[in-house]
Amino acid sequence: MDLGKFVERLQNKLVTNDQKLEEIDCKRKELTKSSKEVQEKISALCGEVQARVGAAGEALKGKTVVEFSKMENELSTMREEVRSDSLVLCSELEKITESVGRGDEDKFDLDECWGRVKEIISRCQLDESTRKMPSFYHSKTLAKVKTSDLGYLSMAEFLPDQFQLVLTSPVSSLMVASDMNKAICTVTTSQQFTEMIQANIKFSIKNKACKETVPYCKEECKLSEDKKSFQICFLVQRPGVYMLTVLLYDQHVNDSPLVLRVASKEEMVSEDQKQSTCHSVTPGVARQQEPEQDCLVLVPPTVTETTTTSLTAQSMSSQPPPSAVPLRRPVPLTRAVSTPSKPTLTNP
Repeated sequence: MDLGKFVERLQNKLVTNDQKLEEIDCKRKELTKSSKEVQEKISALCGEVQARVGAAGEALKGKTVVEFSKMENELSTMREEVRSDSLVLCSELEKITESVGRGDEDKFDLDECWGRVKEIISRCQLDESTRKMPSFYHSKTLAKVKTSDLGYLSMAEFLPDQFQLVLTSPVSSLMVASDMNKAICTVTTSQQFTEMIQANIKFSIKNKACKETVPYCKEECKLSEDKKSFQICFLVQRPGVYMLTVLLYDQHVNDSPLVLRVASKEEMVSEDQKQSTCHSVTPGVARQQEPEQDCLVLVPPTVTETTTTSLTAQSMSSQPPPSAVPLRRPVPLTRAVSTPSKPTLTNP
């Protein structure tokens, strides 16, 4: 390479760098503008929520006024009735006093007086001292408002409702816990698990019956070749309720969380014995019962708080490592309860 060509290449690179710097500066300006717009949207949403909360509070206060007014009117009516009765009783008492003062008590018509006050004296008055006053108890709905309750920031190309969690394993294979029993679930999409999606999607598996970490199966946790599904495989070694949660941008994908109820061998033996006693074929011969297929229950998805773990694209063992490994690049990891492991996204 001669000196002239070398200088020309340097100059061309400088021109390219200048253009790149202009593009970066424009992108930074767009980024600042976009950030302000997003923050304004969040502020507007918070304002709308506050307005709705304020309106709900005013409605509740209005209902409080109505209910207390009802009680006030009832008490006012009752007070007027008691006052009227007292006036009648005072009038009759004055008549008796005057009659006694004149010495005409023998001539006083007691039966006629009793007829006028009988209903008043016999009337039962409500004991207002034991009446329950209206009380306010706050709802737990707004006691803990999380960021995800307001919305989420989409950091990649696709949205959580474009992904779905499904159980791939046959139900019959998950009835009883054992050391080698595996549960296989798949996250599917009509789009793709792009690198940005892999960097922002998280999942966790935990057994509610114990605090031990649920082990993954390295060889069977993998990303499909077309990048439209990711398979999650874990061991069902202990009985209990297994909960698999898959989050994208901290939002549940469709049908997440997925709950699996797994019985112990002892529970299944006990159930088989019950079935054997209930279904006999011939006297002295008991038919062996097949395990009931409803021992595993798929619970419809509900919005619950779960511990989440980012998916990973590096090595993974059957016993999950305590540290988090991102799919393609480091991703912040938050844990609320336990420290679930992170499986590998690898092309089959």
